[in-house]
Amino acid sequence: MRCPNCGTDVGDGVLFCPHCGQNISMKHKRKLRFILMDVQDDRRFRHLASAAVITVVIIAVLSVLFAEWDFGGDGDEKDNPSGPSEYAIILGDGVYIDLYDDFRTGEMSAVVDVSGGIRISLNADAGAGSTSYLWVLRNDSEDVFMFRTKETPEILWTTPSAGIYSVTVKCTGEDGEQTVYQGGIFYHDDLHRSYSFEYSGKVYSVDLTVPIDEYMAAINEGLDRTVDSPEEAASFIRTNGVVADLEAVLRASFLSANPGTSTTGPEYASMILAFVQSCLSEASDTAVHKVSEYWALPVETLFTGCGDDSDLSVVAASLLCAAGYSAGIALIPEHTVAALYLDRYTCSDVPSGYELIRVPLDGRYYYLCECTEAVPIGCLGDGYGYLNGNFYYYGEQVSGDFGIALP
Repeated sequence: MRCPNCGTDVGDGVLFCPHCGQNISMKHKRKLRFILMDVQDDRRFRHLASAAVITVVIIAVLSVLFAEWDFGGDGDEKDNPSGPSEYAIILGDGVYIDLYDDFRTGEMSAVVDVSGGIRISLNADAGAGSTSYLWVLRNDSEDVFMFRTKETPEILWTTPSAGIYSVTVKCTGEDGEQTVYQGGIFYHDDLHRSYSFEYSGKVYSVDLTVPIDEYMAAINEGLDRTVDSPEEAASFIRTNGVVADLEAVLRASFLSANPGTSTTGPEYASMILAFVQSCLSEASDTAVHKVSEYWALPVETLFTGCGDDSDLSVVAASLLCAAGYSAGIALIPEHTVAALYLDRYTCSDVPSGYELIRVPLDGRYYYLCECTEAVPIGCLGDGYGYLNGNFYYYGEQVSGDFGIALP
């Protein structure tokens, strides 16, 4: 395998790159979505306090926990598609919950509760002598934390669903001595999401299923996740599998709301772009993948529900290509956007502070499409410009491998 940070070839099972020190354990490529529930009163975390209070407390808690958490892992590969391990809880044909880290060393355990939830607890020795237990769950894909302080060494996750999770418990004794335990949970199943977004005064609803097998195949594809050219960026565009399924759902929703409207013109392309801009959250590679640069395939971003500008642009370009448009990826100074060819396109509502930018390629003009902000096709911040074959950034001509490439 190759280090995603510096590109050095390293052996399988290596946790840190010997060249740059980057943590390359597969544990750092996991995504998760969860709701943690209290064992005693069964109230959702999101009702514990206001978002502002939670943010303040999380910052204080994490300043301590980050110093103690071991994110290096033990070499277990949560994305191994060979099947459940001996530590897995089997729920059905191809559906299971695999357990990692302190679940495997015996300090933590998890069982299916009679209610259908997952009861997570410390064993008697691990929890002995402690009077307070701070449970922290981390959503790696969105860099979101949820927490609960309890007087008992167990919690109940009442609504388990597909995804990758980590749970950490900080135990505090009467003398103030603290011990931290951490476990990993991989709920291996298809992921289901429902989206709702508004475009051109109409509300669209989209149901999406991300097959776990497709997701697993993507993260194990062995790609170089760094990109140095538009051509390399365009190689991440995919039009099959979940992308094709999603495009078909978007098309059906569009035609239902707009009978007789063409699906080859700017209206449908704008609706596809609005879906990406509205429904997929922007998040850095560091937050999602724990590396400074990681180009994700579309199914990975649809599984996590978020990504950086390059990941969202890959999803947008993939959906547009699946819909029959000529689309690609454009690398521009400090940014990545989708590129879309439209015949006789005009934009009459360019927002203030934006410019309509199109770039020539193979005798056609491709409009650059911002995927992290809700702006029309072709509109980029007015710091960007293109003239006579050159990109400009805040009035200065820039050099480098910028431009457009098609898949």
